[in-house]
Amino acid sequence: MMVRMIVGALTAIIAAASAQACVAPPDHMYLGFRGSIADADWIGRMRVGSIDRNNGNPRATLTLIECLKGDCPENWAISSGIDAVRHHDAPSDGNSYGHRASIFWTTERGYSNWPDCRIHPNLAYNREYLIFGPLDYSVGFENLAAESDLWLEFVRRELVGASPQLPYPIDVMTYFSDARAVVRVGAAWNGHQVVIDQELLVGEPARYLDMAFAVPEVALRHALDPNCQLDWEGRPVFQVNVDFMLVFEFLPTENTVLNTGFSCGDLFDTDSHVSLRAIGQFAGSGVRRFDIVDDVVHFGESTPIENDGSPAREYSLPAIRDLLAD
Repeated sequence: MMVRMIVGALTAIIAAASAQACVAPPDHMYLGFRGSIADADWIGRMRVGSIDRNNGNPRATLTLIECLKGDCPENWAISSGIDAVRHHDAPSDGNSYGHRASIFWTTERGYSNWPDCRIHPNLAYNREYLIFGPLDYSVGFENLAAESDLWLEFVRRELVGASPQLPYPIDVMTYFSDARAVVRVGAAWNGHQVVIDQELLVGEPARYLDMAFAVPEVALRHALDPNCQLDWEGRPVFQVNVDFMLVFEFLPTENTVLNTGFSCGDLFDTDSHVSLRAIGQFAGSGVRRFDIVDDVVHFGESTPIENDGSPAREYSLPAIRDLLAD
């Protein structure tokens, strides 16, 4: 049974944008996997031993477990968030399922938008992390799923000069065959409500939309309701339907937190932006969404698949059906 709780459900929160932001992030924040590993002075497996709330400015202190590179500090402190309830010492949404989910390996790394141009990671008490120091790297604060973590394995092999191959993209047949579930979702606006159609391509019947969205009907209506889709002059944009594929690389095994927001207050009879914080069995980083247009699946720049050795940005849906039928 799907266990779910909406915390502060349908509560409108007016999000005020910060007047300041990081104008020029330092170059090292743009380094990729190999570049960050090479550039860091030290890399260490560390565990959070304490988090000092510090009057609303939390500061975490980590203790060294193992030094993989350089001269690692025995204890290291950093300004931290504390909303890291998704972090675990086993494969989970918070560590991209032991860093085996494709989104970690294929999505462009972010950078700090804090005024001080520093990364302020969310850390959890008594959880393990692979820390890169002393600078802030976009991959330098990853929660580890113990010794079996694929990111830890990749870093170890890179440090000994093994030049490991990135786990993704992979062959299209392998990607879909290994998926726990693949669902094609179509939704249309009939003028009053959203009509949803689902087709299960891989996996056993289950409530997959509930694993991908906090409130599926609201999320799809947000994409289709003309009162929610306005052009630059504020006129309604009429989108007849949406068509997309959900690939569940991993299925949730426990409750996790999903934060989502809706800019269309009309969905909740309010003029404000609405933020929802839901607790339930959500796949999170274990599910990928790809749009379908004219029976072509669009994987985009962060594609997890390749075809004939090259990243495949799009792939024919009938061809995918044929692969799955073999």
